[in-house]
Formats: sequence, C-alpha cells, structure tokens
Amino acid sequence: MNGDILVTIILLSYNAERYIIEALQSIKMQNHPKIELIIIDDCSQDNTVNLEKEWLKDNGNIFTNTKLIAQSKNYGTVANSNLGLKYSNGNYINFLAADDILTVNSVEDCLNACIKNQWEIAVGEAEWVQDDGKSPAIHKEDIEKKNKFYAESAQKQYKHLLKDNDIICSPAAFYKMSFLKKYQGFDEAYTLIEDYPFWLKITANGDHINHFDHVVVKYRQSITSATNPEKAVQIYNARITKDSKKIFYRQRMWGLLKNGQIKIVVRNIRRYFIRDLVIMLGNSSKKKLCYALTRFE
Repeated sequence: MNGDILVTIILLSYNAERYIIEALQSIKMQNHPKIELIIIDDCSQDNTVNLEKEWLKDNGNIFTNTKLIAQSKNYGTVANSNLGLKYSNGNYINFLAADDILTVNSVEDCLNACIKNQWEIAVGEAEWVQDDGKSPAIHKEDIEKKNKFYAESAQKQYKHLLKDNDIICSPAAFYKMSFLKKYQGFDEAYTLIEDYPFWLKITANGDHINHFDHVVVKYRQSITSATNPEKAVQIYNARITKDSKKIFYRQRMWGLLKNGQIKIVVRNIRRYFIRDLVIMLGNSSKKKLCYALTRFE
C-alpha cells in the first residue's frame, strides 16, 4: 500500500514571514498518511523561525517526524537542500520553498505517478500565481516544445538542456531518495541554483526526466523570491549570475562545443562578460552606463 511509504518534505525558508504559514498549512492538508517534515531556515532576519516554531508546537504531532534547523548564517539553497537530505528518513523526497504552496493531493499524486510508472524522478505541473497566492501570474509556455522534451530520450534531453533550461519547473519535482543518494545530492559548487546542474548531470548519465500532467504546486512569483528581478534596484542578481556563469563553464560549454553549438558558446561568453562588467560597475538600475551595456548581451 502506498500509504505505508514515508515521504519527506524538505521546506526551505528565508525571510518568508509573509508566506510560511500558508506553505506549512498546505503541507498539513496533504492526504498522504506518512509524512516527515524537515524545515531548514537560511538565517532569516524576520519572524520566520518563530512562526515555524509556534506552528510546529500546534501541528507537529500530525507528522511521522519533524525537525527544524535554523542556520546561524546564510548558506544558500543548495547546501540547505543537502542538509535536509542528510536528516531525511523518507523513501521519497519533496522540496518546497517557503513562498510556494502544495496542492491538496500533491504528495499522493506524485507518489502514485512514481510507483505506477516505476520512476525515480517525476515532474508535475505548476500553477503560476501572484504574491497573494491565488491570482494567476503571467507565464508563457510552449506546450508543444515541453511535450517533445519529455518524450525524448535522456540523451536528447541533455542536448536540449545544454542550450537552455526553459521547460522543467523544479518546484513540481518529486524524487526517490535512492536516486538522490546515487548522485550524492546536489552540487555545492553552486549556492542558489541546485536544479539546473542536477538536470544536466542526470541526463548526461542516461537518466530520463519524467513528467506527468497534473498540477502539484502553486509557484508564487513573490517579492522575496531569489530570482525576482523586482526585489532590488540591481540589474542582475549577482549570486545567481555567479552560479549561472559557473554552470556554463563547468557543465555546459564543452558539451555545447562537442555538439557543434559554437554560436551558443560565443553568445554565452559575451553574456557573462557583459554581466560581470555591469556588476563591477555597480550593477545599479540608476546608472545609464550599466543599462547601456546590457544591450550588448
């Protein structure tokens, strides 16, 4: 019976006092009977941790196990994801950012898809919502391109991912624990981007990324999102840019060259040179020179 299978939900939080209770409530509402909840807070400076502690006092007994780890300094998404895995006992793993919301049957739907199809990784659908968690957010998606990607072999998925990462919605991903252990979790050479390097690694090794057409998470475009361009007056998120550049030089460039994608390589080298230059010059939206340079990306 699927109800006997332990699923661990790893909730990652950072300055999420506006959203954390809604995220926790969405976990509480899951209909799967055996859930372990592990919360990793990345040194929040607001009231997030206190809210988590109070919520666990009132609701922690409904879970098979709970654990809250409040970091004393900021480590980033990748390290915290791996820390969560270290303390996980579940057969399957579901990661959730504190500003996202699980749909009511999310865990059960993901688990059923994995068991029915003998998948070690499954990616469902996400509903993109605005900051209120309800209103639809603008999100353009090439359905034909997405369907083609998931129907392709792992080798072809890898070649697509070398060019860009524009299809997989990571908040909708669900993993078998043994699969994550096989790859020793996520690559801590990066700070904030755990998903893209992982997709590249597993497809390069012949593991297919599977998809099922069911909404399992509400993906909030919040003002606290690490990739939200409106959270500051900076042109680029410097930490994301650093990770993205590292992914290109460590994992993408040689694969692209082997596949004859010279133009893409040149375009990316130029892009990261421009971004580094903009960041060095202040990375300010108020500086005309910085904006002028972005036109050459």
